[in-house]
Amino acid sequence: LEKDEDRKITAMMPCRIGVYETDDGDVKISSLNMSLMSRLFGSRISKIMQIVYKDERRILSELITN
Repeated sequence: LEKDEDRKITAMMPCRIGVYETDDGDVKISSLNMSLMSRLFGSRISKIMQIVYKDERRILSELITN
């Protein structure tokens, strides 16, 4: 993020992923829906968050299928 006024959103932008095991032994992955959240912010931040969301989905799908 190049502009100071946009940088305040950085606390929400890191990859927020939870991985946990349920009582019955299933492993679950949870994450924020960054695509949906990006709509709350201006167009410039929204575009950046959409890129992050797509990258996160790609990374997760590679991890899950391997």
